[in-house]
Amino acid sequence: MPLFPVYDVQNEIDVIEYLGTKEKFWLNFDGKLQLLKFGREGTGENWAEKVACEICALLNLPHAHYEFATYQGKLGVLSPKMNPDGSRLILGNELIDSVERKPDGTRLRTY
Repeated sequence: MPLFPVYDVQNEIDVIEYLGTKEKFWLNFDGKLQLLKFGREGTGENWAEKVACEICALLNLPHAHYEFATYQGKLGVLSPKMNPDGSRLILGNELIDSVERKPDGTRLRTY
């Protein structure tokens, strides 16, 4: 028996998520909107997401929750939507883009 369950997701895709480098999409699973994303083969990206999740849980740090899942025979990780309805999730890329440079080349934070 595996240490962590692997959920077999049969649900229909609601929305394909194009942001980022990994194949991923949103679907309704277990009564919640969840993101299913697939790590690149041979990289360990799926288990790395799960390990980071479990370490954060042990340390009582806020984090995305991940479960292993399969979709059409392909292994990935499943994560419930984190931000409440009506809110806007600000991605790290947006924060990085908000850093501007002064005329002398040093960085100036604009947020």
